[in-house]
Amino acid sequence: MKNTLTPPATKLVLNTQYMENYSSHDWDGTGKCPQHWKPKGGSTYVVTDESLLSSPESLEEIRGMIEHSDEYSSVVVRGECTVSADATVCEDWETLNEIYRAEDGTYRVKSVTDNRDHGSMRHQIAFKTADRPLSGDGDFSVEYELTNGRVAHSDEQLRVELTNMGVKF
Repeated sequence: MKNTLTPPATKLVLNTQYMENYSSHDWDGTGKCPQHWKPKGGSTYVVTDESLLSSPESLEEIRGMIEHSDEYSSVVVRGECTVSADATVCEDWETLNEIYRAEDGTYRVKSVTDNRDHGSMRHQIAFKTADRPLSGDGDFSVEYELTNGRVAHSDEQLRVELTNMGVKF
């Protein structure tokens, strides 16, 4: 999936930390929940849309949609920086999540996973691109670019394409 937007001079990078409360699994819901938090990884988000970058209100709203916290898990923005548009912001094996504003005004995330050298998906899949609402509610789309150049636009199409490539399930 190609990005047809004019590239900006800079981009905002947000690095998150996901934490899980291991004690919550034994909690019966009464009284104060026991606390035993463990870090479990995180994500890298980028904002390249100049209209969002120039709006402190939009950026605060985006941060609020990324972060969450309850008795069981939490996600917080741990790092934030502005870098040049062509800067590398994560390792090849990491999924890059680009936040943008859709035509309907909602914030969405386009996540691109490069599966070629460090991937955990079947080796016939070169890239996976998922597009979802940042809020988590709403429509979701996925696209798989295969090593033979073909593209599958759903998990069902992927299964057909992989079968045609000789993959046994």
